[in-house]
Amino acid sequence: MTHLIQLHEFDGGIHPPENKRQSNSRPIRKASLPAELVLPLHQHIGAPANPVVAVGDSVLKGQVIAEPEGFVSAPLHAPTSGKISAIEARQVPHASGLSETCIVIEPDGEETWAEHQGLCDALGLEHCDDIPKEKLIERIRDCGIAGMGGAGFPTAVKLHTGQHNIDTLILNGAECEPYITADDMLMREHASEVIRGAQILLQILGAERCLIGVEDNKPEAIAALEDALVQHNEEHHIDVVTIPTKYPSGGEKQLIQILTGKEVPSGGIPASLGIVCQNVGTAAAIADAVDLGRPLISRITTVTGDAVRDKGNWEVLLGTPVSHLLSLSGYRPAKRERVVMGGPMMGFALPTTGLPVVKTTNCLLAPTDKELPTNNPAMACIRCGLCADACPADLLPQQLYWFSKAQEFDKAEQHNLFDCIECGACSYVCPSEIPLVQYYRFSKGAIREERAAAEKAEQARIRYEARIERQEREKAEKEAKRKARAEAAAKAQSAKKEAPIAKAAPTTESTATEPTTDADLEKLQKQLSAAQAAVAKTKEKLEAARENPEMADKIPAFESALTKTQDKIKTLAKEIAAAKKAAKAAPAATGPDKGDPNSPERLQKKWETAAARLDTARKRLEDAEAEGADTVDALRTGVEKQEARVAEAKAAYEAALKSGTDSKPTEATATKPDAEQLQKKLLAQKDRVEKARERLEMARAEKLDSVDALEKALNKQLEKLAAFEAQTSTTGEV
Repeated sequence: MTHLIQLHEFDGGIHPPENKRQSNSRPIRKASLPAELVLPLHQHIGAPANPVVAVGDSVLKGQVIAEPEGFVSAPLHAPTSGKISAIEARQVPHASGLSETCIVIEPDGEETWAEHQGLCDALGLEHCDDIPKEKLIERIRDCGIAGMGGAGFPTAVKLHTGQHNIDTLILNGAECEPYITADDMLMREHASEVIRGAQILLQILGAERCLIGVEDNKPEAIAALEDALVQHNEEHHIDVVTIPTKYPSGGEKQLIQILTGKEVPSGGIPASLGIVCQNVGTAAAIADAVDLGRPLISRITTVTGDAVRDKGNWEVLLGTPVSHLLSLSGYRPAKRERVVMGGPMMGFALPTTGLPVVKTTNCLLAPTDKELPTNNPAMACIRCGLCADACPADLLPQQLYWFSKAQEFDKAEQHNLFDCIECGACSYVCPSEIPLVQYYRFSKGAIREERAAAEKAEQARIRYEARIERQEREKAEKEAKRKARAEAAAKAQSAKKEAPIAKAAPTTESTATEPTTDADLEKLQKQLSAAQAAVAKTKEKLEAARENPEMADKIPAFESALTKTQDKIKTLAKEIAAAKKAAKAAPAATGPDKGDPNSPERLQKKWETAAARLDTARKRLEDAEAEGADTVDALRTGVEKQEARVAEAKAAYEAALKSGTDSKPTEATATKPDAEQLQKKLLAQKDRVEKARERLEMARAEKLDSVDALEKALNKQLEKLAAFEAQTSTTGEV
């Protein structure tokens, strides 16, 4: 240390037995190749990587086998040359014990490297100091480097400090967890790479100083770093600071407080204080990536514990099964086999030794029951307060425990649950042996699930409101179009009334058109039904596309198809109306006189025609109901009206037959045909009145502009009905 650095204290902390001498007494050894390498796609905080290889592919050492997915992610590289034997779900080393997608490589034993070179040579620069900041960050990202101190945050993301001005870089070499000596041995044997990594990080961040914090129980590492500073001429720019041995001084926030006296605020990040903290192992990996072009494919891992005969540190390829590394270390499984990944304070027991080494695997601890006894059943909390005294984050562990146990997650969050670094100091000092950290982890997971569910619900609410807004907009547009059509029709009707009466009616020869056959009319009706069904299906597809973001690109095509089909329906409706009008007009213009319209023969034909139309209407209604078309209600109303017409025609026919069987035309019966004729007219007039009422009610419900005109029309029809009723009563008296 060349500058006088004032050290500070943090509250809490403990001094558990170190147990480091078992594994730091011999040099780092290189682990041999296993039979297969299992590489989980998710080895760090953020999104998992995306595989870019397939089963059967041959890969080279250092070749990219999975690319990052999103900003907070990192690529994955082949640790050795070989063949991709599987891409499948396998159990991964995580406290959850769950399975995730993994790439399995079968090594070929040749260790053939993919092409790689230093960034300075790749850019054709003479001095590494000339490398742009963006290129350095890009190289770090491309080499898949993530924090190697335990958390595993992608390093390139952490170096994007945004608007924060960084003045201090801190390298964490405290390694306060008992048993672990991976960083200690790294600093002893690769101190030059650590200092070179610090230089690169200073170049990226533009920071004024770098502090390397190392606990005072690592004198060999401190001496090696001091020598490396002299070799790199950095003894006046980078300081190796010796700090007292205390757990958890290696926590990011605690180390920052020790070296600078600054406290990272709750929910904040060190960058807000102008500080960036990286692990010494991460710095060495950055040096290899920038100067040599080597991606992160291996790491130093401590293998220790009384169940291991050959304790020490290994440089091991990522993806190596834990069982292979334990076998190299002379592992002797006990009766109750237990292997912990990480230290005894923050590590977790592995469900099987077949799990792979990943980027954050800094230690494999294989203790005996005597060395590290299993937890006894938890007893009741005695409120001694030792947990609060030991907490380095100044929290209230006892309150957090009660809130977590009662699943009062909102209260736990209000008591700064997420400031807990899960160091385990509270559990270590608890006389009741309560697994406090496990309760905190459970609460954090539950809160994250609630947040994810709330976010999903919010997205659903936004989509629902957007859908309702769209439907209201479409409804308003439809209403505006209907009003425009009504106004246009009213103007046309007004113009027709004001137009002069033609001097002479057109002759039959000049207006005669080719008569429309029933076959043509039926063909048009089938086309209309098909178009209506197409509209219903297109609307369903359009609704599905609007609700599914992945189908957003198909929405314009569906809308265009819907508009075309609706226009076709309008055209067909006009053609059908014209065909019906022509069919009615043709017999009147060219056909011969058919005699009395009220004869039994004519009335029977009218009844049969109405019955045939009723069958057709019922069939269309059944088809529409089966297809779920929008016209079901309208078709059902039409069927009911047609049933009424059939009943009326049948009654008229039966009345005509009855009147034809009367024998003697006396003076009393001479007036009967006139009375029956008036009765038929009366029934027809009542039907007109009902229809006029229906139109008026519909117009009132839809608040149309034609309400006044329809009221006048209804009054006229009522006057005619009254006249018919009066005439009928007079005829009945006769």
